[in-house]
Amino acid sequence: MLYGDRSPLSHDMAPELACLDGTFSVLQWSGGRLWFKVVYSLTITSAFAALVGRRTRTMSVLLMTGVLALENRNPPVSDGVPAHGARRTKGASR
Repeated sequence: MLYGDRSPLSHDMAPELACLDGTFSVLQWSGGRLWFKVVYSLTITSAFAALVGRRTRTMSVLLMTGVLALENRNPPVSDGVPAHGARRTKGASR
């Protein structure tokens, strides 16, 4: 699994990478599967609530927090870095 609570990026490594990137994620508060599912479910629920117009200001804050938490949980996946971690150099051809 590339993304989520069972990703190759362990819970111990995530805060170090977040510190280097200058990002924040509520998923760093706990490394358990239950916490990941709670954050994921709240993000989906807040997206639906914002879509139908229910408490849009509150839901937009919850949605942004959830989306950033999920995106910052595993930055190499959202950055498009290959699984082995090799980055292209400027002169590399495709």
